[in-house]
Amino acid sequence: DIQEWTIDYKQQQMVEKGQLFTAKEGIKHNTVAGSHIVDFVRDSWADLKASKRVHFHFAIPDRRETFGFQLDRWNHPEVPAGMMGVKMAPANFFVALFVPALKFFADPNTGKVVRVLGRTFLHKRTPQGLRTLQGDMVLKYPGENGNTKATATAQAAP
Repeated sequence: DIQEWTIDYKQQQMVEKGQLFTAKEGIKHNTVAGSHIVDFVRDSWADLKASKRVHFHFAIPDRRETFGFQLDRWNHPEVPAGMMGVKMAPANFFVALFVPALKFFADPNTGKVVRVLGRTFLHKRTPQGLRTLQGDMVLKYPGENGNTKATATAQAAP
């Protein structure tokens, strides 16, 4: 919940007494949450195309805090022909040891993200609860190939 330049985190824990954990944090410049990262990549396209590093904060509601990340143009053989690659990695060296980079593939002219590799924002329900999918996510937009709405599908990486 973003109000008056602060993020109010509220998380109901499934414990005996149903405790409510809260936290409040001031919003920093370029704060992004959840699937809005796809829009942020597109909105930062001019800088990324010019090989400029883009710094931002990513809100993690489950941890009730934000973390610094950076986007960089990613020139790698894994980037498909006709696409431009962007890598999202933690800005802090120590956090980067535990949090793998996320890779975006986008149209080089428009910045429209069509594929994301790595930890996705999609979840799978398991007997242990919701689990974040690590894998390959394909984004489809309205008006493309008969789609009437935006969709994202993910599968576990091979």
